[in-house]
Amino acid sequence: MTRPGHSGGPRRSGAAILLVALLLAPPAAAAEAPARVVSLNLCADQLVLLLARPGQVAALSHLARDSRLSAYANEAKGFPAVAPAAEEVVRLAPDLVIAGRYSLRPTVELLRRFRIAVLEIDLARSFAELRDQLLAVGRALGRGERAREIADGIDASLARIGPQSPAIAPTAILYHPNGFTMGRGTLADEVLARAGFANLAARLGIEGYGRLSLERLIAAHADVLVTEEESREAPSLASEVLAHPALRKGGRTPIRMALPGALWACASPATVEAVTRLAEARARLSRGAPAP
Repeated sequence: MTRPGHSGGPRRSGAAILLVALLLAPPAAAAEAPARVVSLNLCADQLVLLLARPGQVAALSHLARDSRLSAYANEAKGFPAVAPAAEEVVRLAPDLVIAGRYSLRPTVELLRRFRIAVLEIDLARSFAELRDQLLAVGRALGRGERAREIADGIDASLARIGPQSPAIAPTAILYHPNGFTMGRGTLADEVLARAGFANLAARLGIEGYGRLSLERLIAAHADVLVTEEESREAPSLASEVLAHPALRKGGRTPIRMALPGALWACASPATVEAVTRLAEARARLSRGAPAP
């Protein structure tokens, strides 16, 4: 029997041996563009799908195929999904990993110890930040020209929608299960402003992401209540607040409008569609017609 500490030691797994080998190996020479890219972040998944050349993507996060969150879920179906654990990522032998800046810290730190290049990205809170993010990921993938084309296309699409600055902006609020909403300094805040709405959550003092009680929502008299399109596959008790009869009784009943959550869960070219739909709804309101 092997004693603890004996040179024979317990047998190591193949993954553990690979991790040790990578840790001891000299750093590889920097390549012009990575050949194998792994994304561990939902928002990075979408940028990688937009920018990577054929054969460059080794794996995406397990959320990439979730159509409730990803605007490019169909495109992601052709790629492997990877668990957010260092040993799983190392098995794929990537030369670039893209991760969120504030998540998976132990995994990111371990990957860097193994001398694997890691690019961390923030959650884009505006179209300007989305542009910067596209260009940064494009440079990292060796696809800078493609990134500029996509960024310029977003700017052109927003310009076609045009500035929406009515004399008195109607109020709108994104309201999700459990009263979750998005206030000042979020992507949703900019989307609403570009569509000609005042973000009611921001007016009520919510900074970033927060919760708003049903009572406060009703008292605030929103003109438009924007909700996510309901999922028939996964109904929940948390969603019942959106069907509360108090939203339809007394005072001014807000106009209900449903939009896919994937349009703004992460900033992407698809987010322009959210601006377009909301701008159309705002135009209809200004003509006295109901929003869709």
